[in-house]
Amino acid sequence: NDTRSQTKKVIFNVYNYLKKLATSDDVALNKHFKQTQKITADACGVSLMTVRRVCAEGSTTDDISDSSQPGPSFKSPPKTYKRKKYATELDDFDSDVVRRTT
Repeated sequence: NDTRSQTKKVIFNVYNYLKKLATSDDVALNKHFKQTQKITADACGVSLMTVRRVCAEGSTTDDISDSSQPGPSFKSPPKTYKRKKYATELDDFDSDVVRRTT
C-alpha cells in the first residue's frame, strides 16, 4: 500500500506541528507531545513506520523554490497499468474455435 504525495505532505505537516508543540515553553504541552511520531501516526491513522518514512523523506528532500507549495516535495508512486494478456483472455467461444482448429 503506497502513500501518495498529498498524503505524505499532510502527515509531514501534522508531524511538524506536533513537533513545534513539543518544543514549546509550556510544560504541559511539552510533556504531552513528547512522542511526536507516535501521536502523528495515531492522528493520521497510519502506522508508525509510515510516519518515520515520510519524515525521513521530508528531511532529505530540498525545498523547491519555484514550486507554488512551500516545503519539501514528495514523490508519488508510479501509476500501475494493466496490460491486456492477449493469449490468455479468451472467452468460451474463442477457446472452442481454437480447440477445433488445432
